[in-house]
Amino acid sequence: MSDKNSINNYILQVGIVLGIAFSAVIYIAHTQGVSHVPGDNLAWINIIIFTFLVSASARQYREMVEREAFTYKRAFLYTTKINVISAFVLAVFGYFYYNTIAPNDLQDILIQVENAFKQMNISPEQSKLMLQLYSESLSGGTMAFVMFVFQIAGGALFSLLLANSIKWRKPLIIS
Repeated sequence: MSDKNSINNYILQVGIVLGIAFSAVIYIAHTQGVSHVPGDNLAWINIIIFTFLVSASARQYREMVEREAFTYKRAFLYTTKINVISAFVLAVFGYFYYNTIAPNDLQDILIQVENAFKQMNISPEQSKLMLQLYSESLSGGTMAFVMFVFQIAGGALFSLLLANSIKWRKPLIIS
């Protein structure tokens, strides 16, 4: 196996582990009676997991490519690849979560949307119409897509920051 294949396999493994960890946080919260809505407070737990796992794995990754500098660009690509893989795993979990594990969470989301409409002083007729349109499009598949998009967007922003802390330049050796 070539070095490039082993590096890609390593990134794939880290991404899958990260996606499973994100999914586990949601499932554990569910067992504690916490409904999941993409972008909720569970995101902070996932940010901590993302930071820890990606930073720890970056050290091993740098050792795999020690003959080259681990520049900001490479660090960003590394974190982004892991993020995309973990987002895919999370979306697959999200589909099953909203269709089989917690379909009632979709109703909780509708209640939150209805409450948001009330706070916006939207007329009851408009609120009812928008809520009906929203409920018709709300499903496990759409929630999986939303989870994927939230993870990609949030992970990309966080990757920009994290890449700066995990980059590494090989020291210049003058002989």
